[in-house]
Amino acid sequence: MFGSIKPIKDELKIREYDMFRAYYCGLCKKIGKRHNQIARLGLSYDFTFLALILDSIINKNTLLKKSRCLLHPLEHGKIVDSDRVLDYASDLSILLSHAKLHDDWNDEKDIKAFIGYKTYSVFLRNIEYKYIENIKKIDLNLERLRELEIGKSNSIDSCAETFAEIMKCVFSPEWLDEKKARILGQLGYELGRWIYIIDAVEDMKKDFEANLFNPFINKENPNKQNIENIEIKVKKEIEDTLFFILAKISDAYELLEIYQNKGILDNIIYLGLRAKTEEVLKITKGENHAKSI
Repeated sequence: MFGSIKPIKDELKIREYDMFRAYYCGLCKKIGKRHNQIARLGLSYDFTFLALILDSIINKNTLLKKSRCLLHPLEHGKIVDSDRVLDYASDLSILLSHAKLHDDWNDEKDIKAFIGYKTYSVFLRNIEYKYIENIKKIDLNLERLRELEIGKSNSIDSCAETFAEIMKCVFSPEWLDEKKARILGQLGYELGRWIYIIDAVEDMKKDFEANLFNPFINKENPNKQNIENIEIKVKKEIEDTLFFILAKISDAYELLEIYQNKGILDNIIYLGLRAKTEEVLKITKGENHAKSI
C-alpha cells in the first residue's frame, strides 16, 4: 500500500534529485541505526516524503553529511542529517510496516508476512512508549478497517476514510505547532484517501484472482468472464474522485510555508501524484511522458 508518493525524476534539477536521494538514504541509514538493518527493508518513498515535507516546513537549512552505503561501497554519497525529522519518520515507518505486515498475515496467511510481522513486533517494542496516542489512534482505525474487511464492505468511501485517519495521525506529529499540524494533518488525510483508492483500483484484478478483500470487487461482484470490463468501468467511475482528491491535496499543501526543497515538493504534489493516478487509470499519455523515480 506504500510507495506511491514520489517525484518525476526527469522533471527534477540535478541538485534536487541529489537532495531527494539524500533524504531517502538518510532515512534508510536512520532506520538501520535506530532499529535494525533488517528494518531497512520497510523503507518507502512515502516516508521519505514525510521526512522531506516535515524538514522543509520547520528548518530553513538542512545539514548534509558524507556517508557510505553497503550496497554501493565505492560511492561517496551525502545524506540528510536532521535528527528530529528522521527519527520520527523512521519510527513511524516501523509502526506502519508492522501494521501492514499484520494485515497481510490476517488476509493472506503468507508465512513471509508472519515472519515480517513478528520481526517488526520486536522493533516496535523500542518505540511504542514514545507514541502511545499515535498508536491508540492508528490501532482504532486499523480495527475499523478490519471490521469493514470482515464485513466485506462495498463502500470505498468508508474504507478510504478510515485509512485517511491513520495518515492524518502520521502526518501531524505532536511536536509541530498547532497550525502546521492541522494543515499537514489535512494533507495526510487526503493523501491517505488517495493511497487507499489508488491501491484498491490498481490491485483489483490481482485481489479478485487471490480472493482478497477489495471494496470495488464487493460492490461490482465480477466473475472470470467480466473482470476486465468491470475494472475498466470502475476506473472510469472513480477518475473524477481521484482528481478531486488531488485538488484537495494541492489546496492543503499551498497553505504550508515551505522554507526549502520547494522544487522537489512541487514535483511530487503536482506531477508525481498525477502521473501515478494516470498510470493506474491508464489515461493515454504522450510518448515522452516523464518517468517517476
